[in-house]
Amino acid sequence: MNLWLVIKSVKEFLEQLWYGLERRINFKLFFLVSIQIHITAFAQLSVLDKAESFFYNKEYEKSSELYKNILKNEYSTKKDIAMAKCRIALINMDEKEQLQSQMYLEEALSENILSLPMTSICTYGLLQVYIKAKKYSLAVSLVKVLEFPNLQANYLVKYYALAAEAARFSFNKDFEKVQLKKLEELMKKNNFQTVSLNKEDTKKLTLFDVEARLSVLNFDENISSEFSNDFVANVFLTKIKDGDYATALDILEKNIVKSSDSLTFFSGISISNSAIRNRLVHLINDNPQEMRIGIILEKSKKNQKYKQNFLRGVSAFLSSTAVSGVTYKFYIAESKNDGGRLSGEAFELIFNKHIHTLLIGDGFDDVSDLSKLTKLFSIPLLIPSDKKEFLAVSRNINDLSSIKRLSEKGKFNDYFANALQENINNLSTESQVFDSLILIRNMQFLANGSQSAEIDKMLKDANWKVNGIAVYENSNPIK
Repeated sequence: MNLWLVIKSVKEFLEQLWYGLERRINFKLFFLVSIQIHITAFAQLSVLDKAESFFYNKEYEKSSELYKNILKNEYSTKKDIAMAKCRIALINMDEKEQLQSQMYLEEALSENILSLPMTSICTYGLLQVYIKAKKYSLAVSLVKVLEFPNLQANYLVKYYALAAEAARFSFNKDFEKVQLKKLEELMKKNNFQTVSLNKEDTKKLTLFDVEARLSVLNFDENISSEFSNDFVANVFLTKIKDGDYATALDILEKNIVKSSDSLTFFSGISISNSAIRNRLVHLINDNPQEMRIGIILEKSKKNQKYKQNFLRGVSAFLSSTAVSGVTYKFYIAESKNDGGRLSGEAFELIFNKHIHTLLIGDGFDDVSDLSKLTKLFSIPLLIPSDKKEFLAVSRNINDLSSIKRLSEKGKFNDYFANALQENINNLSTESQVFDSLILIRNMQFLANGSQSAEIDKMLKDANWKVNGIAVYENSNPIK
């Protein structure tokens, strides 16, 4: 009996000893894990600090690598990840990764865990992305979330300017007015005379511009009820012909205040304000190195060969060196031989595709309505024709007398001939189309990259100077 008691005591002793050892082992393991987590967190904090240091020293490649490491590390906190995404997006703002920048900035802000200064910087970056992508409604919504951005004055002034720009092009006048008032106050306080809307400094607002725009928004009665629509239309069209699209948009918006849904022009043509406004907004934001050209061909089975030759002329132009430095976009439509149908197709190209110039194929008997429409909005209208020895412009067929045939004896002869690989004497339609496009291209050059308004003035007023084209082609002036 005593022996069993001894065995039992020994057993209990061993169990207690093992329990004690197990607790000590678990404690050590827990302690080691705690130390590891602490060390990892400390190391991660160190990576973020280093990344921030590189960022502020403008060593963007080094900082970018460290920010990417933070994104890959499973122990990174949500705040560190948000910081890293924001910084990566800001670093890549000038690159082709605009969509990724937008996604990273949106994700960083969605967590709502960044400090106010960092939230302000990320919002400012995302605002720029939205403006570049012309996502004006999203830009306005973004600005509304951050009511009081914490930015230095030189950044804050750009922030308000971009916010006003977004409000204007999303047609939110009340919000635009609020942003412009903030912008005006800040510019006066800090003695800023101009503010740039982009990094390239190609688009700027002056204090005068801000005050003038506010006067438009504050005094809707600027166009008095005593003036008829014809007066508004005349001033409006003058501004378009001058290429002053911003002022034309102002006039249009003031006319809308009078509860007018459309402008009726002296020619009898009535066009909705929304269609006109949409075109003006696109022209204001236009890239001067992009030319959008509309083509309308007659819809007829009898004319297939002519249409094929017409498009071969376009193809020859696009394969030549004439297109270098400029992006050309072509929009091709067909229409029945009917004046109303023809002007309807032109309307779609002008107000939906926002073309700068229009080429019409042979076969249309009535182009009078089309001529009125293109003349209203200063859109050059050319009719390449193999039945004539010159290019015809419908508003005045004699505006263009004989011009140098570049496809037959000019600088681009080789490119034209090689592209089509046929006897050049048999390419009358193709060469007329080719020369029309070369004419447009040279007009754009002579207008220093400006668009339809300047080109139209050159054609209409005969100020386009054939000599100018000849000089550009490095040959003797045409007499």
